[in-house]
Amino acid sequence: MKTKIALGAIAMSIASFSASAFPKNPTAEEAGKKIFAAFQHSAFMEYNSMVPTLTDLYQVMEANASFYGANLSEAKAELSKQYANDVKKIETSFLSAIEQGKLNHISWAKAKFVSAERSHGNLVIEFTVDGTSHKVQVAVAEIEGELRAGNVIACL
Repeated sequence: MKTKIALGAIAMSIASFSASAFPKNPTAEEAGKKIFAAFQHSAFMEYNSMVPTLTDLYQVMEANASFYGANLSEAKAELSKQYANDVKKIETSFLSAIEQGKLNHISWAKAKFVSAERSHGNLVIEFTVDGTSHKVQVAVAEIEGELRAGNVIACL
């Protein structure tokens, strides 16, 4: 039982649980541009709009109800308790990436989007600042046909 609840928690961290009830073939480019704009503006609220809501995650859980079996309600309750903490971790990862970029002399406001591609459950966004190429890697999941943002993995 605890394993099933723990796997539900993984859905929030977006590390490995991605599902879609309505496949729309989301593009990395579209999501990458939205996520990148949040970095350019150093605005977590903008980034947070790309993070799955608790309702989004409940829908994913319901779409995979057979996985949870009779424990679906308990798994939802556990996710509900943990959701705010998980979003705080996502915020911390975003703000840390902004600061790491500044330490690496990245002026986010001057940054120019180059491309975005999916790689092993992550979205790798390439951008340039004053002719120098950089990348930021973000955990993503596909929910209802859209790529949704999670923790920022690295700012390279």
